[in-house]
Amino acid sequence: PEQRRLAEIAALAGGAVTFEQLRDLAELPSSRVHPALRGLEDARVLRATPSSAGEPVYVFYHQRLREAAHDAVSPEVRRARHRRFAAWYERNAAEPGQLAYPWQHAGEPGRAAACAIAAARAARAQLAWGIAADWYGKALELGASDARDPRAGRAESGVLGGEPAEAGGGVPGSARADVPV
Repeated sequence: PEQRRLAEIAALAGGAVTFEQLRDLAELPSSRVHPALRGLEDARVLRATPSSAGEPVYVFYHQRLREAAHDAVSPEVRRARHRRFAAWYERNAAEPGQLAYPWQHAGEPGRAAACAIAAARAARAQLAWGIAADWYGKALELGASDARDPRAGRAESGVLGGEPAEAGGGVPGSARADVPV
């Protein structure tokens, strides 16, 4: 049961997951997480790999294994675990972009949109126009409550990132999107 719970949590992470995330989200002591992870590694379900910081993170050996573990979780449990992921990220001062995914999948599109807008603004401040445009687009997709800010931000970021101005930065409904090219 512990191996299954860890595999399900890892599947919902959407990518790599840390030991601390698994321990905290499974609500298990380290002394029980270590042997469960060893079992998952021995069974070639999860594998440890170094993160960009050099610390180990856990990923599935194969996408089909991740999908099977994901699909084994009921939609209600999935939403609850995504809420726990979001809360974990908030407690650990995560970047807004890390919060958008779990809030979206927890059934909280408004919170996810707010995180996407914050991630877009952070990217824009770093002059990462393409990333900013993508985050603004995600906020629009999530139904941001005030769509003017993400729509304008996406258009501006798109133009600054090299999209043609005639296309309105690729944003439907922007000031120039209705002008024939």
